[in-house]
Amino acid sequence: MINGFLHFQEPITALYALQSKDLSIKRIALDEDDWATTKQLRGFFGIFEWASTKCQAENYPTLSLRLPLYLMIVTKLYEKCTAVGRTYVLGVACKTALNVLNKYYTMA
Repeated sequence: MINGFLHFQEPITALYALQSKDLSIKRIALDEDDWATTKQLRGFFGIFEWASTKCQAENYPTLSLRLPLYLMIVTKLYEKCTAVGRTYVLGVACKTALNVLNKYYTMA
């Protein structure tokens, strides 16, 4: 869904710029920072997309596949968290995701 939204960035931006009848729409217009954040979110959710698709493609769950996928997700989240910083919104999301994954891992 985010890919489709980003695909239409140019027409969406043009629509906001041309809007003259309903000026309230200007309040929700996305600026460059919003678009940049959306692109970063695409990368963040991409971490989970590949692993989820891989797990759903299996006919039956196997631990030999799940553990490497779990470790890949954790590694990529740490990398993303380090790259963006822990105080930035995306860094907070990474840290929260790591906490949730750790909670489920310790429950197993």
